[in-house]
Amino acid sequence: MPHIKSDLEYLIYQKLPFAEDLRHYPFAPLDPGHIRAAHAPSQAQLDAAERLIQSLDLMTASKDEDGEPMESLKPKFTYNPVLQRFYQCVQHRALHPNAPLPPLDPVISQYCNPDQQLFTAAKRQLEDFKRLFPLSLASTYPTAFFTLP
Repeated sequence: MPHIKSDLEYLIYQKLPFAEDLRHYPFAPLDPGHIRAAHAPSQAQLDAAERLIQSLDLMTASKDEDGEPMESLKPKFTYNPVLQRFYQCVQHRALHPNAPLPPLDPVISQYCNPDQQLFTAAKRQLEDFKRLFPLSLASTYPTAFFTLP
């Protein structure tokens, strides 16, 4: 989309969604009366999920210059890493047309990878959650499901 000012002319890139980009997923209601007893979580599981969510709270996950807790990943200051990489490559290609593309910028990489300090602090809650919610494909699906004819 062109944008023209008295002293500057430039293009604004806007990605618009197509109908194929929208997905509507029907989920069963969370009302305990609609959940089969075999699938209903125990009180210990609900408590573990609550503790995990509280331990991964982003409102106090970062520290400011003074060491005070502050919100992490504020939407105002967190950009789409796909678009940032695109802009990095476009800028590099414009300035260096024959050079290979640069490696991923560390700031962009930081958006894509989880904050290790946050997960280290929540290690006990993560272990409790894993213990109370065991997942295994073997117990969920019959063995014949994974074998080829």
